[in-house]
Amino acid sequence: MAVAGAAFMALSSAASAAFIATFSGNDCAGVFGQNFNECKIPVNIDPNESPVIIKFDEYSAGTFGKLEINSALFPTIDGTEFSFFFPFPDGSLGEWTYTPNDDDDPGINFFVAKGGPNFNLFSVDSYEDEPWFTPLNGGGNIAGLSHLTFYDTGREPPTPPTGLPEPGTLLLLGGALAALSLRRRFRA
Repeated sequence: MAVAGAAFMALSSAASAAFIATFSGNDCAGVFGQNFNECKIPVNIDPNESPVIIKFDEYSAGTFGKLEINSALFPTIDGTEFSFFFPFPDGSLGEWTYTPNDDDDPGINFFVAKGGPNFNLFSVDSYEDEPWFTPLNGGGNIAGLSHLTFYDTGREPPTPPTGLPEPGTLLLLGGALAALSLRRRFRA
């Protein structure tokens, strides 16, 4: 345990991920929603209710066996934007780096490190060498990694096509023209 703590301190010394809390259960199969594509950070933690982007699942000895992507919201993500460093084979401690491939790739605001019956939630300020650690298992030891899940604040609404004013803009312009017309009548 002392070795794991020292390794985490070395990993986290230059990074900026902030541990928020440990939760009992699974993030996208209970605590943050029942279905993967509807999974989001609860409003009491994040007023934006950040939706899930991607989940690297079924961790074993330095690799993930399964990848889930919320392609309905984030169609440009394919998983190649992420790299991982595992100092221990069980994945209980590590670092990740995110390098977007596309201008439309989302930002990351939260991530989960799941291990054993619990998961840890972290907030993110940087995308380089971000550390994680898994929760303690029932025996008081740090649990091996099950999966990492990443969350975003979502997309801005699409901008209207250029050249066509929005209805609100037309209403405002019409009101201004009517006010000018009335002003001229009362001056004359």
